[in-house]
Amino acid sequence: MTHRTPLGRALLALIGIACSAPCAVSAQSLYFTETNVSANAFGFAPPVQPPAAGATVNSPMPLLPSFITQQADIAGPLVPGNVQGRAVAYAWAQTGGLHVSTQAQASVNAFEFSNPNPNGSGTSSVASLFRDVVVFNVPGAAPGTLFNVSATIDLAVLYAAQGLLLNAAPPSFVTANASWQAGLRLFSGAGTHIQYARQGACSWSMATSQSNCVGDPTGAAQLSFTIPSGTNLVFEMTANAASFAGAFVQGLGAATSDSVVDMGHTLAWGGMQQVWDAGGTPVANFSMIGLGSGFDFRNAYVSPVPEPTTAMLLLGGLTGLAWRRLASLKRPASSAG
Repeated sequence: MTHRTPLGRALLALIGIACSAPCAVSAQSLYFTETNVSANAFGFAPPVQPPAAGATVNSPMPLLPSFITQQADIAGPLVPGNVQGRAVAYAWAQTGGLHVSTQAQASVNAFEFSNPNPNGSGTSSVASLFRDVVVFNVPGAAPGTLFNVSATIDLAVLYAAQGLLLNAAPPSFVTANASWQAGLRLFSGAGTHIQYARQGACSWSMATSQSNCVGDPTGAAQLSFTIPSGTNLVFEMTANAASFAGAFVQGLGAATSDSVVDMGHTLAWGGMQQVWDAGGTPVANFSMIGLGSGFDFRNAYVSPVPEPTTAMLLLGGLTGLAWRRLASLKRPASSAG
């Protein structure tokens, strides 16, 4: 989903302009976050109809975090058993820092009925963006003079997918996957000065009963780049996360699945550590001011609030309880004679 304000359109026009000299365009800053969350549970035969829950939050100026929880539950009115889908998403874009988290859960308890093959799922996704126009400046340097810069970026991500299937015959199944992407760019129409991109994903395998996770390195990374003085540049940070969980039981049995991406300090600008001129001489007096935000990107981003990790861990604890509850269930014995 795309949401553009007049500020956004002005900035997109600015990006296409070659800025080898200071641009004759007023500086714009666009703060943007988009959160899409849906949760559903279904699978019972008529006349019981599956409820569905969903929510979307879109804000071009995310002054406060977007935190959405959706849950859909079905309990059979005449027979025991239940199906649940749940989804949670969190997003907050700030100057120099992005925060996103997603979680999805699905569970089916069908130990006491064999029809109509209940299934549940949860889906959550989030996209967050920060963009500003910045100007790097060294007092006394002519516009366009190139300098070498050393800076850092920090990325923290926890992601996982898991599943559990109890006493259920094929084609019953559980499925779960989680994925994330994070990136940073500093660019103008004249070229790109920083191109930083990281991604990762987890998926639960029924064949091996384990999760397969792959991803780029996280943590602090050193950025080395060349930047012109006195030139308008676009500073852009992006973060995306998605979680899905599904469970299906044919006949008797139980199933649960869970996936999570907790990026907490998803992506945080670590500041500029050192600047050198073309001859290799260190420069002590410099700045890189956001013309829209007013932030000096010479400094590191510092989060003013606790991260969503606590909430996500709490949710994970609830999932663990659900798993233990399912693990303790046993298929009822047949009645004698």
